[in-house]
Amino acid sequence: MSAQQKVIQAFPEEFNYSRPDYLERGFATVMSECTGAYPNGRCNVSLGMQGFGGSNHWDMRNLILDSIKYGSGASVKWIIAQDDHCGPNVDPGYETNTAWTGRPFVTVPTKCMTAGSACDAETDVLYNQEFWTWALVSNFLPASLTWPQSSATPPIRRVSHDAKNVASGLDFAAEFFFDEATSTMTAVIDYNGGEELPVSIELDSNNSIDITLGKSSTTVVRWSSTTTDVSSHAELSRQEKSPVSAASLIIS
Repeated sequence: MSAQQKVIQAFPEEFNYSRPDYLERGFATVMSECTGAYPNGRCNVSLGMQGFGGSNHWDMRNLILDSIKYGSGASVKWIIAQDDHCGPNVDPGYETNTAWTGRPFVTVPTKCMTAGSACDAETDVLYNQEFWTWALVSNFLPASLTWPQSSATPPIRRVSHDAKNVASGLDFAAEFFFDEATSTMTAVIDYNGGEELPVSIELDSNNSIDITLGKSSTTVVRWSSTTTDVSSHAELSRQEKSPVSAASLIIS
């Protein structure tokens, strides 16, 4: 159960979507979630990509897709940046590495904070899982998109697959968004499976596109709602046999 579902379960009347006056009542909820931590909560900047698939999946479901489904208009996650000693940190245990240490979007080495230092943003700065997840979202889910779709937008489409283990709990979710300004549809598919999964995305009532979802990946497909031409296709997944700070964000 997601954090949003737990809140709705705790306050069923306040979040009763079937009430005709629900929108007029003006309820607003702010969900707070700290960024993930290093293993055991202790500073280890070499582990910024550990558990990439599961962490990306949790963020996508709880802080992005489920949040949008339950009415959120924005998602904020912290910590943005720390140095290579996981500072600054106000916990007294910071100096002895006994403080709980959240994992930031990026880790910036101390040497990069000195004016005139030889610091390379691509090789010295560590880009952690959180960075890659929000990079995908910021690229493909701008504020101009609408969800859920209204009667004025194209019909909601479907993603189908032939996986035999759906009934036993295939971890798969898809959401569709519409951009009226550009007349484009965007599908976001989050898949937390251990094997690749072929799927078919319905572009309109007569056309579809077949793609294969990577293991523990988030895939985005955008197409024209009038011509069904696919304009972009991106997949975010953990690279196998890659440097510890690398992920794969493939845009085509």
